[in-house]
Amino acid sequence: MKLLKVKDLQVTVNEKTLTFTHKEIEITLDRKMGTSDYRIVYNYLKLKNPTHTKGVHTIGNFGYVINDNVVTIASKNHKFENAFEIDPELKKNRHQIIRNKVIKFIINNIE
Repeated sequence: MKLLKVKDLQVTVNEKTLTFTHKEIEITLDRKMGTSDYRIVYNYLKLKNPTHTKGVHTIGNFGYVINDNVVTIASKNHKFENAFEIDPELKKNRHQIIRNKVIKFIINNIE
């Protein structure tokens, strides 16, 4: 076990993993043959949202979740449960249509 420093983070290098704490979350990454340990950690830190929760989409400071064809929109200061329903038959350009509806909803309901 040895220590590596990447962008002011102390990274513990084990036989097969790299472990460090970022934004109060313990992160464990797998080491890869042919890629430096520094590069693996640095690439992880470059991600915009490495701890992204699957199913949560973002638009600016707002996030929205789709559960059973019902959209819930939230931000730090606002939460709109069941903002609107989505047609379950919607197939073509589904994500873009939903995104546009969310943007219109935010514009119409935020002062």
